[in-house]
Amino acid sequence: MAPSVEAANWTAAALGYPGSPITVGLTLGATGQRYILVEIGQQNATIANITGVTIGGVSLARLSGTLTVAGNTQGEIWGGLVSLTGAQTVTVSYTNPNFQMMVGARSIIGMDTTTPYSGVTTASGISYGSGASVAVPTTSGDLTISFLATDGNATGSLTATGSVDWSDIGNGRFGGDHHASAGTSFTHTWLSTGGGWNDWALVGLNIKAAGTGGGGATNGTDDFNRANGGLGSGWTQQWTVADFAIVSNRARASVAGYSADQFTLITPGNSQYARVQIPTFGATSTIGVFVCGAAPGTRQYYRGFITGSTGSAIEQRPLGTTLGSETATAWSPGDGIELVRNGNSLALNRYVGNTGAPIQLLSVPSDTSLVGGGIGIICFINGSEIVEVDNFAGGTYTPTAGLMAQAMASYGRRRRM
Repeated sequence: MAPSVEAANWTAAALGYPGSPITVGLTLGATGQRYILVEIGQQNATIANITGVTIGGVSLARLSGTLTVAGNTQGEIWGGLVSLTGAQTVTVSYTNPNFQMMVGARSIIGMDTTTPYSGVTTASGISYGSGASVAVPTTSGDLTISFLATDGNATGSLTATGSVDWSDIGNGRFGGDHHASAGTSFTHTWLSTGGGWNDWALVGLNIKAAGTGGGGATNGTDDFNRANGGLGSGWTQQWTVADFAIVSNRARASVAGYSADQFTLITPGNSQYARVQIPTFGATSTIGVFVCGAAPGTRQYYRGFITGSTGSAIEQRPLGTTLGSETATAWSPGDGIELVRNGNSLALNRYVGNTGAPIQLLSVPSDTSLVGGGIGIICFINGSEIVEVDNFAGGTYTPTAGLMAQAMASYGRRRRM
């Protein structure tokens, strides 16, 4: 599936005031994931004075390499994967007033959820002119975009070699466009039909088509394909609670209360992920994975879990705080659940049938004080119910490697690495 622009909107603000965020509305589709891009241009800018960007309360991040400064002008792009739908509000917070600010927002669908973008390319100038270009490396089937921010009074209109999603002419000139790729590079060129501009900053990047992001090898796996009994070497019982046990090539929990085991064959970094397939749910019990788990004896972790077979949640211990939850997802036996801690954010993903691209269900900030630790499987059993997991994968999460465990769908029932 090729990526495309689902929705776009913009707003301009002359002389903002500290503490007064700029907002722009964006209407998203009814289902699925999308990649949000928020482009911000400023005149007379204080470098990197943007303090945060959100959509529907979900935090986005400045895309690495996009902050471009030329004289009195700067442009930058923020972005992130979200599962939001319907009418949403993009909010840009900043410090220090600026002569003019421009915020453009775009929703992209059909992108790769493993590695949504690549090929950040920038260009800038501080001389008078009426044209600006940037060549973005791309692949056939992808989508390239560009964002222009300029300084200087202008008349006429802006044109671009791509399809213009939005543009504004005021005290400066700002615009965003996109182009469906059919080759190895595309040059985005912006021209002015009237007066030119002074300083200018132009940012381009490539949105990758679904299924082309690659994904990296997992750091460690376990298919539990061995004799019935304890989990064996590579696993350690956590927090003086019950153990999972091997039953018919699955890891089963059947003791009332908590069961938790940490995967000890690898030592992940601060950014971590854990994923497992769930063939058997309990009617009212919880089942899931944890990351950033402290050593046995200290109940400290982030837990991503399902109660029964509906909805999902992310919890932080030792606070016992629910960081995010949803009740709409109907899980099926054989689905995969994945919890990702990437820097200061957490994401909970579903893999339908434990294959294909992840569906992000939740995205929330994490506690910066909870770092390091290990990964594993965890559940809470009500009464005499049982739950089972299979095909565990996890380790250090590297953003450029993607939401990592797409590779897991192909490893089937291999033994752990």
